Amino acid sequence: MMCPSYKATGDRRHSPKGRAGLVREWLRQGGPDGRAEPAFEAEVKAALDGCLSCRACARACPVQVDVPSFRARFLEAWHRRHRRPLADHALARLEPLLPLAERLRPIFNAAGPLARVIGLHHLPKIPALNLRAELRRHGISTLGTAARPDPARAVVIVPDAFTRFFEPALLLDLALVIRALGHEPWVAPFRPSGKPLHVLGRLAAFRKTAARQAQALERMAGLVLVGIEPAVTLAYGDEYREALGRRAPPVLLPQEWLAAVIDRIPEGNAGGRATLLTHCTEQTLRPGAPDAWAQVFARLGVTLERPRTGCCGMAGTWGHELRNAEISARIFSHSWADKVQGPDVLATGFSCRCQAQLQAGIALRHPISFLRDRLYSDEKLT
Repeated sequence: MMCPSYKATGDRRHSPKGRAGLVREWLRQGGPDGRAEPAFEAEVKAALDGCLSCRACARACPVQVDVPSFRARFLEAWHRRHRRPLADHALARLEPLLPLAERLRPIFNAAGPLARVIGLHHLPKIPALNLRAELRRHGISTLGTAARPDPARAVVIVPDAFTRFFEPALLLDLALVIRALGHEPWVAPFRPSGKPLHVLGRLAAFRKTAARQAQALERMAGLVLVGIEPAVTLAYGDEYREALGRRAPPVLLPQEWLAAVIDRIPEGNAGGRATLLTHCTEQTLRPGAPDAWAQVFARLGVTLERPRTGCCGMAGTWGHELRNAEISARIFSHSWADKVQGPDVLATGFSCRCQAQLQAGIALRHPISFLRDRLYSDEKLT
């Protein structure tokens, strides 16, 4: 999978090899200590700003360099001497402020267009669905209540900020799928993952946030933990290990858990086809992820098409920054535009679903929602 910004620009400075070479020279000049030549350092900054942190360079590129990791360290050093833009501050506070934003939903949603003032655009809206009320209505418990989960039956959903607050119906769909397969769904309290902090190069704040979330996950050790958003779920075993020197307890992607309990999925023969577009970080760090989904869908009697795609061009919050809008749209047109058309096109990444809506006006669904529809009849689901 080619670096998306290099593919879109054709500028070798935006290739993994080009970025690695620039950073090596920056280090040679004493960049972390502020001794690099200012004009050259600005050139390094411009090249790294184009990185979408998809991590393809670390696993899927012949150069095998981890640009997102050294980009984060560069940004940390750069911003010791340069003021951060307002958009940076807003994105850094996104995760911890979303519970308040949910309570002030009309104000948050109405303020979206004003984000252009600080360099952001097309921010997602918080829907009206009251997740707490829906969980109660379906008898789904949250950890921390008086009841205790049975480790033999419980499956705990670890909510990420994006699906918890912007797509709560998806979290509910996963809980219902877990129940349909004979397990007891639980939902862990939301806690920030720190993923945006890492992308922004706020590494000290990221380490503190990661340590708190890792401790929370450790308190759930012994329970099956499942996350939804690939970029966040995979960070627990990737960025957390790098920052803390240890992995957090394993948090499975939905298809990893489903593949482990595939015998509980009722065999179907209704036929049909669906198309799956996977998150680029998921492709890189879990190359077998599409195969697991294919096994699950085959069990249902559904043929799953898996076209090759790269990054969609949104990459978390990168595509929501106005300065990246043109390149973001170009990346989408190269890799995704011709793949989102048609019935039952599914996407595992929240940012990918946002991008398809923004660039093509198409609302893609997560495969969990497709699975939920197949497992529940209209009569059973209330």
